[in-house]
Amino acid sequence: MKRIEPKTKESLVKLNNVFLNENELKYIRSIQIKKSQKQLPLPHSHLVEIFKKRKSDRGTFQDCKLDEILSIIEFVSAHEEYYPTPIAGNLDFLDILVFEPENSLFRILNVSQDSCDDNFDEDKLLSYLKKAIKRHEYTGSSGIYIFFMLSLDRVTCKYGALSIPLAYTTLGCLIQNVTLLLSEKNFLSCIHFGEIDYFTMQYKESEYTLPCFLRVGKNEV
Repeated sequence: MKRIEPKTKESLVKLNNVFLNENELKYIRSIQIKKSQKQLPLPHSHLVEIFKKRKSDRGTFQDCKLDEILSIIEFVSAHEEYYPTPIAGNLDFLDILVFEPENSLFRILNVSQDSCDDNFDEDKLLSYLKKAIKRHEYTGSSGIYIFFMLSLDRVTCKYGALSIPLAYTTLGCLIQNVTLLLSEKNFLSCIHFGEIDYFTMQYKESEYTLPCFLRVGKNEV
């Protein structure tokens, strides 16, 4: 590696035999951007503390109960008194699958409050779920996994070329709601994406894609 001579004493850094990977370079750049920007005072709001707690957490989690996660997801489902996603239209192309690997249990929740359909290949789905959570980027254990299921077929028939941005914008709103609620309830979480390709499954007479999932747990005691 070519030695880089610092321009000032303040920027003196020893770089002998030091190699930075892409993630480390991105982190350094983000610190530089923060230092160059004027920081505005934080508003007085309970949301500030929720945002502070929400971050990408990895490693070993304390186990949590499936029912705890299911009760949180109920908040982001369509309700007669409020609409959880600020986008016109319905949520019938989005579903949430909650997976507890320890007992090979999973539940599919319809955030549009439609009826569930149990007509799918359970063995194939379980095989995929177990494979998907064996990730190289973390070495911890325990936790529950929230998979987001997306059916573009159900959107395309109505919105055509606008289907993809609409679907993924709605998905982003849903993930935002879920992570904020998890943070508010003191759960740890991290978003993970497919390493090679996305898993697809037939469900409710449509093809669903599982583009990402959340690993959720609590701090070790």
